[in-house]
Amino acid sequence: MASLQLEHVHKYYLSGDELVHAVRDASFELQHGDSLALLGPSGCGKSSTMRMVAGLEPVTYGTIRIDGTVANDLTPTERNVALAFESYALYQHMTVRQNIAFCLSVRRIPRRRRDAMVDDAIELLGIGAIADQRPSGLSGGQQQLVSLARAIVRRPNLTLLDEPISHLDTRSRLATSMNIRELQRNGNLTMVYVTHNQEEALALADRIAVMNMALIQQIGSREAIIDRPNNVFVARFVGDPSINLLRCSVHANGGATVARARGFEMTLPGPAAAALRHERLHEVLVGIRPRDLYAARQATADASLTGNVRYTEFIGEDTNVGVALEAERTIIAALDPETRVHTTEPLTLHFDTAGALFFRVDSEERIAVERFS
Repeated sequence: MASLQLEHVHKYYLSGDELVHAVRDASFELQHGDSLALLGPSGCGKSSTMRMVAGLEPVTYGTIRIDGTVANDLTPTERNVALAFESYALYQHMTVRQNIAFCLSVRRIPRRRRDAMVDDAIELLGIGAIADQRPSGLSGGQQQLVSLARAIVRRPNLTLLDEPISHLDTRSRLATSMNIRELQRNGNLTMVYVTHNQEEALALADRIAVMNMALIQQIGSREAIIDRPNNVFVARFVGDPSINLLRCSVHANGGATVARARGFEMTLPGPAAAALRHERLHEVLVGIRPRDLYAARQATADASLTGNVRYTEFIGEDTNVGVALEAERTIIAALDPETRVHTTEPLTLHFDTAGALFFRVDSEERIAVERFS
């Protein structure tokens, strides 16, 4: 396996008469055996980034290093990267084993060594039971595993996956994502995983790079992305349901500092109050995660808000409840499904102010209140 470094990488495309800046100043590093998810909406630049790593697209400027060697001018073959896409592209007239072995046959690898490499890939992905079947008789999840086995059988320096399971049904997607994670860990693969699905990114990668508008907005662990998002975009994009944001004015109230909006008021915890005083801010965006709101008071809850229930939505094991604080402002709470709520009736939600996030109104950057703890 290999390490990977991107140093201030940019990509431009010419679209008609317009020059499109598709990737702006992308920089990150993976050590041997690391996994990184490039997460973002369609058109944000994540696939262009992966294609530059693979050698399928030239770098406009910047540097890509694989194991310390500049790879900008190397072909995909010279980089020794494995690629798996949403499309399986399997040969239907061949068995699973023959599909996996095909690229090794093209490279004229001796049969005994080729068979051993194929056996290793089959064992690593746990697909021995279907090794002698043809793709037409397999499920979508099984075909994707075969595609992955074909990609890794060459023992690549880097494994690059571009939306490989986005088209599968929920059960197949869950099972296949678990297989991919086990594959990455057991095979010690250096892996870049491109997806627009935050659940896949959170489940499959050690770190996540959130992209938007051609820029990497933040790189970090799951905990860092959720608990300390760099800005409003990251806070909104990662987390389901999306974070609640309330634009509030900031006031002194005796010895306390209060954030206030129509239908909402909270006394800021000490670190947040100190941060806002230090920044001399009179307005702030207060972010509250839906999962941090409770219908019953919790031991640490020190604030509450009340509104009328507008709707309820059952999603998996949660009940998403929309609560109207006023005519134009609705917040979402992810409640236990056993919580009984009724549309149009008032509901009081409790939360811990220490878990709230605070963002600038102008730049939408998060205010690092932890510096004042």
